[in-house]
Amino acid sequence: MKYFKDINNRVHAIEEGFEYLLPVGCVEITKDEVDSITNPPKTPEEILVEFVTKIQDRLDTFARTRSYDGILSACTYATSTNPRFASDGQYCMQVRDATWAKGYEVLNAVQSGQRGIPTWEEFEAELPVLQWPM
Repeated sequence: MKYFKDINNRVHAIEEGFEYLLPVGCVEITKDEVDSITNPPKTPEEILVEFVTKIQDRLDTFARTRSYDGILSACTYATSTNPRFASDGQYCMQVRDATWAKGYEVLNAVQSGQRGIPTWEEFEAELPVLQWPM
């Protein structure tokens, strides 16, 4: 299989000997070039959106371990008259605030060029541990 790109940067894969079927102006490219065209790296903006979404999912998933709809729902219980719910709500407010503070600290450092873009695993390791108090 040989790979080509046309003048519009569209990729064509064709068996050797059938190059005459390609549009005029096609140039041969490598498999790595095919991958970079068909799977371009994410932009910093796309990475930011992805990390913000993952942070929110992480917080919501944590709150659901105690049957809350999500972190926002759990936080609304901070002033509950039920001591267990109030404790859960206050804790969720603390970890939510700490998580977003750290998350934006890291994201701002990336955006200002003070550090490179971490993987999600590296990023998550810097976030507060989510564990219910006993």
